[in-house]
Amino acid sequence: KENFKNSDRTLLDFWYPLVLENQVPKDKPYAIELWGEALVLYRDEYNQIQCVQDRCSHRGTPLSIGSIRNGNIECRYHGWQFGTNGKCVLIPSNLNGNVPSERANLICYPLLIREDLVWIWPGRMKDNKPMFGTDSIPPDSPEYSDRQNWVTSDMTFDCDNAPYVL
Repeated sequence: KENFKNSDRTLLDFWYPLVLENQVPKDKPYAIELWGEALVLYRDEYNQIQCVQDRCSHRGTPLSIGSIRNGNIECRYHGWQFGTNGKCVLIPSNLNGNVPSERANLICYPLLIREDLVWIWPGRMKDNKPMFGTDSIPPDSPEYSDRQNWVTSDMTFDCDNAPYVL
């Protein structure tokens, strides 16, 4: 499944901060966008934050307007439910309880929580893990660890683009 269709693929192979962990409610989906891609965060039955594409694989309805049922995110349109890793776990109209093939599953994104920030890996995967994940895990930030209510960024200034940036 293709994701982040309009983004430069090279920009995706990094961890990105999304929200503070305490901003993700326990009882409802939380909509967010990254690089033009609609995402939804929710807490599963173990209170772990999950991140999936914000559209149901059935009819494309935003899951962020749905609800959380037994740790699954539920589509408001036909009640399809998706569990951990975006797996479709319930289709109410299937009386025999069968769930269709993996095509019904959602794209699920790896997350990690560092110093109360939820980070997402939207990039390439290898063996169900971020391709460059272990080498690019966000470092601890002493500035943020001290709970100063601000975050610093270490970046170089690109003088060639100064007229455009300034």
